[in-house]
Amino acid sequence: LWDIAGKHFGVPVHQLLGGAVRDRIRVYAHWGIGSLSDEGQAAARQRAGRCGRVASGVAIRLYAEADFAGRPEYQTPDILRTSLASVILRMAALDLGPVADFPFLEAPTSRQVADGYQQLFELGAIQIDRRLTKLGRELARLPVDPRVGRMLAAAREFDCLAEMVILAAALSIQDPRDRPRQ
Repeated sequence: LWDIAGKHFGVPVHQLLGGAVRDRIRVYAHWGIGSLSDEGQAAARQRAGRCGRVASGVAIRLYAEADFAGRPEYQTPDILRTSLASVILRMAALDLGPVADFPFLEAPTSRQVADGYQQLFELGAIQIDRRLTKLGRELARLPVDPRVGRMLAAAREFDCLAEMVILAAALSIQDPRDRPRQ
């Protein structure tokens, strides 16, 4: 049983002789999160440790040792790598106060906050003074990315909601071609 994830694969020794192969791929690109190729050294070490969970095994990294040494010790937290629009929208709907004052474990940069507000303004979810609009309150109740929620709101206006729900569902999931083979 081979365990392939990103740029690593683990080969449990007794399974290698049996010839069974299973690949496991994680893709987060549809959410704007990088793949496992940008993971830190700690995550790479943890992944290497998983290859022996069934039996003794060997971890093989599919990149040079220099690449490993040049990686940060820990991966950048997701909140620092993704759009904050949905976080800002939810915080505004819950009246949690300014994003800059919220005690995040890893505070986002001011640029990320500004980009999140800009996206919400372009979607019509907030006013120029950063107060929620009626549409923004509707979008905050939807369990989807604000961009997908805006598409659904527009589809309701143009009487094509049934068709847009299908597209929204497709845009909200991982690409089915990237699913692990069973």
